[in-house]
Amino acid sequence: MYKYVSKEGVHMDKKDLRVIKTEQALRNALLELGNAKDFDSITINEICEKALVRRSTFYRHYEDKYDFYQCTIIHLLNIYNEKNDVHYNHYHPEKFYAAMIHDVLLFLDQNKSLAKSVICSEIYGVISMIIYKQLYLIIESHLNREMENGYVFNQDINLLAEFSAGGIMRIIFNWLQAGGNNVDYLSSSLEEMLNQFWSKMRFQK
Repeated sequence: MYKYVSKEGVHMDKKDLRVIKTEQALRNALLELGNAKDFDSITINEICEKALVRRSTFYRHYEDKYDFYQCTIIHLLNIYNEKNDVHYNHYHPEKFYAAMIHDVLLFLDQNKSLAKSVICSEIYGVISMIIYKQLYLIIESHLNREMENGYVFNQDINLLAEFSAGGIMRIIFNWLQAGGNNVDYLSSSLEEMLNQFWSKMRFQK
């Protein structure tokens, strides 16, 4: 199974159960607060109080709030990556990308208030770059695997990964700005675009 790497550039290691529970409680607190109030106004104290975690414990796990955001994004995308990678089909690799996008869209739809607040945030540039880098790593990893499986691309892998990550992010950004409605229609439209893109960009040896 291919995993994309963490922000330190190494694969995620198994963690102690207490650490996992603490980090999950903090992530849940962020989602709950983010869906109830302005994203920029969320404080570490509020996150810790909601999660029933001491502030000192928070700083044993994360450098600051932005490090926490980055780790949360990495965690969520890694979950979707692993979930859909289990069903990877060598003959139809495009289905992995469609399933990943669908899961991300469902998450945004279920946390729409948070998502809309983030795209209006003062630190959206930072958040969007974190998301872009992680999407790029996921896509690049899978494109390289498909090359190993015998697929030949007529474009540079890095350019394809950059194009795909950037394009997906821009479409989702515009969707959220327009209200974030009809997630199933957007998901199916993106799936059709992916199918057309793949039919033109690769062929099998």
